Amino acid sequence: MSLQKSIPLQLPKNAVLKLRARPKKSPQHVQHRIARIDRVLSLEKLQSVYECPISKAAARLNIGVTVLKKYCRWYSIERWPYRKIHSVDKLMDQLNELEDDEVVAEVKQELMVIRERLLCDPALHLDEKVKRLRQAAFKYQYKQRQQPA
Repeated sequence: MSLQKSIPLQLPKNAVLKLRARPKKSPQHVQHRIARIDRVLSLEKLQSVYECPISKAAARLNIGVTVLKKYCRWYSIERWPYRKIHSVDKLMDQLNELEDDEVVAEVKQELMVIRERLLCDPALHLDEKVKRLRQAAFKYQYKQRQQPA
């Protein structure tokens, strides 16, 4: 049976449609909605806790992890950037232990710029140079652990 040939719905002539009246909103309900609007988490506030693990960040913002993840989805943050930022921080700490020369100072400066860019845009992919530097740092740490004391 085609849709064009279907029989239209007909109500009996004496039928009365009862529409439910919308309940009036109490002032408390309106206040609650205003309070919820005030609690919307801004991107700046979210960026201020990027340097913490997600559970600690949620605790600092006084919200649950699930709610924090919803805000992240809202702002198109696919992954919590703590691990990337922490990795760059560890590289900078390891470079601080090395002797200061021009090359080390230049790499430190590049890492500072990358860190700032990560704080602004957590979806940023790390450069190949940073990945190679991180790999070399891991290899160096491994060799240090393998040497007898």
